[in-house]
Amino acid sequence: MCGPAAPCPTNYEKRYAKFVKLPADSIRMKTMKWNTRQTVVLLLAILAGTMICWIDTRPTWDDTGITVGLILITTAILGAVEPKRAWLTALAVGLWLPLWNIFLNGTYASSVAILFAFAGAYVGALFGWILLPRT
Repeated sequence: MCGPAAPCPTNYEKRYAKFVKLPADSIRMKTMKWNTRQTVVLLLAILAGTMICWIDTRPTWDDTGITVGLILITTAILGAVEPKRAWLTALAVGLWLPLWNIFLNGTYASSVAILFAFAGAYVGALFGWILLPRT
């Protein structure tokens, strides 16, 4: 029986379930549902990541500590606002700087920025789960 509690399996799921001997519901992939807050957080993360990359790649800028601090603070704030998508926030902020340096300068040293982005996002997500009420 199909209904709101048990969605109807697709033809692909029915065919696949014959060979695997699993119920069709276990094969169904859960889709990520987006809301306005998640979209705004993702756009802010992309904007912040590109701005941090732009600042860091200026010829006169040579302060790695400030760059790392900006990445940590930005990802922590955005991770607290949207804890379910902390991984996406970390990638959206921290990926721009390594990509720029790999493709334009040929250096991989700034790839460590991704680690700091993930650390900040998940620390922020932890505080978000603990402190911020979910609606």
